[in-house]
Order: sequence, then C-alpha cells, then structure tokens
Amino acid sequence: MAYDAAVSPVAARPSTTLLVRKLGQDAKRIAALKAAVAPFSIGFHESGPDVDLVGDKPAIVFVEHLAERFATQSGQHGTIPDAEAFQSMIDEALDDVLRHELSLRLEGVLQPIRPYSMAQLAFLYDLIDRRCPLVFGVGPTGTGKTYLTVATVIN
Repeated sequence: MAYDAAVSPVAARPSTTLLVRKLGQDAKRIAALKAAVAPFSIGFHESGPDVDLVGDKPAIVFVEHLAERFATQSGQHGTIPDAEAFQSMIDEALDDVLRHELSLRLEGVLQPIRPYSMAQLAFLYDLIDRRCPLVFGVGPTGTGKTYLTVATVIN
C-alpha cells in the first residue's frame, strides 16, 4: 500500500541536495537510508543542479530532517561520516522525527500518538484509513498493536 505518496517530485532543500550529492553512489549508505524509512519509500532524482525527492510523505519528512542534522553536524566540509556514525545519525534523526514531526493527534485521545518506528506509523496509517476493511497486526508482545488499535478506535 502506498502511504500518503507524493504525487509529483518535491524539490529538495539545499541541505538535502548536499546530503544526496555527498552520498553519491554509496550503495551501503543509501540502503541504510532506505531501510530506515521502510515500509515507506523514498527516491532521489537528480535533474541538473537540483535534486527532487519522490516517495511517501513520512519518508520525505525524515530525509529532510536527516539532511538538516547532517548539514549542522558536518559543517562546511560536508564529509560523510563512517558507516557506524552515519547509522547513529540516522537512528537519532529517526527517533526525533517520529517523536515530533510524525506524531499524530487523534480526536478523543488526550496525548499525541507517537510511533516508535516507521512500521508502527504505517500500521497506524492503515488503521486510520477507513478504506481498509480489515487490518491484521502481527508482532511480538509489547510492540504497540493494542495501544495503536484502541487509539484509532476512539477516534
């Protein structure tokens, strides 16, 4: 299922363009970036000096946030950190964006719903989407299945 997909390419901010240019053809880091946004998708299309982002809105929000963090931490040199530091940067940015930009306010629920992973966010979107007549939530104990389901039922 496509989640809130961008209909047309979104022009990337300068910080995002910098990140994409620095990643270049580094397949491992691009794979780490795409794994971080799964089950959502993201794509980069370079058109001359500009970069366009294509994908699901939550993934675009995350990449923009990561790029801002990258620009702040790397300074003017803009060097890509080693694989471990880059993964740490991804993890911190993902935690931050899920906690703030991608949290949802549902009617009838006092506190915003803050998913802990992109998979939880996708599950939440599926529960909210009234076009899905049946949604299965499968996973280990404590992964938020009941909490997210009850929160959306109250809505």
